[in-house]
Amino acid sequence: MRIGASQIRWFSARFCLALALSCLVSPALWAQEKGWENHMKAGSKASMSFRFAKAEKEFQAALAETQTFLPTDLRTAETLSKLANLYTKEQRFTEAENRQKQAVAIFEASVKPDPLLLPRMSKDR
Repeated sequence: MRIGASQIRWFSARFCLALALSCLVSPALWAQEKGWENHMKAGSKASMSFRFAKAEKEFQAALAETQTFLPTDLRTAETLSKLANLYTKEQRFTEAENRQKQAVAIFEASVKPDPLLLPRMSKDR
């Protein structure tokens, strides 16, 4: 099968377009990642300094950043877990439990079952 010059130009144009789009999207994704990371660091620092209101504000901002992540992104679970830990320190146990349950649900959804373990587990029973 021979590829003609018009097919090469078509593939080349498509490749250049895809490359250009990825260059435009990548900085936005990187900035979003950096924003989440900065909020998490600031929240942890504030929490260790017993500035709980500031820590909550930062963790909530980090959680807002995760709204565009995939539903099973572990950064969302990490953020929820940090909020749960903060709420526990503040003795806001109901809120802490709710946030931790959300985090666990994300952890469980993100774990892929290991097909090699499943048969062994059923044989042991």
